[in-house]
Amino acid sequence: MRIAICEDEEAQAQYLTALARRWATGRGQALQVDCYPTAESFWFARQGDAGADLLLLDIQLPGESGLDLARRLRGEGETLPIAFVTGLDEHLGEGYELEALHYLVKPVSEERFFALLDRAARRLPEPTLVIRVEGEERRLLQREIFCAQAGDRQTLLHTLRGDFALPLPLEKVEKTLSPDLFFRCHRSCLVSLRAIARLGREELVLDDGTRLPVSRRMGPQLGRAFARCNGGMLL
Repeated sequence: MRIAICEDEEAQAQYLTALARRWATGRGQALQVDCYPTAESFWFARQGDAGADLLLLDIQLPGESGLDLARRLRGEGETLPIAFVTGLDEHLGEGYELEALHYLVKPVSEERFFALLDRAARRLPEPTLVIRVEGEERRLLQREIFCAQAGDRQTLLHTLRGDFALPLPLEKVEKTLSPDLFFRCHRSCLVSLRAIARLGREELVLDDGTRLPVSRRMGPQLGRAFARCNGGMLL
């Protein structure tokens, strides 16, 4: 999840960033946070294709206000989810007229902030993969994939819908899969972190009983990624 924070008070920006990282750790969610001190700096970065899934926007900013920035974004047809974070509640009506996802009044509590991020996360598009099977294109949800294994000039996908052989090297398939969901457990295999039932030093077992090798070199990183993806900590 990519969050942009437009806030001129550095302490507040750091506080929101810390809350967001705490939320991401607890949810097993990959996170990128970018902070901008003015509306102009965010607008400039946005024109350069700086992506975001949620904009946390202060209303009182030096120069162009947060409300003015929101109007400019909506005027350009931008559907980016916006949550206003401000010390004033007098602009509540204006915020919702601009299709704000939420309106938080400072000081922001962890409970309300986490609820906002949970809501924003539910709006994210689910990662998919389009494959060609018997002359037809099929769409797979990436959460339906258990693993991808390298074969002879092909990659075998093991999924909830069965097995599919793709005429592509594993390295190319890896680039199309979400790094938040998949991990290279061995040089010949990618595994879904959500599909692991048991994880050992040399072998892992998937929910359906499939056994896969674990590289000694990648084992510790795999353990941390597995815990993070499933919302826990490796103890």
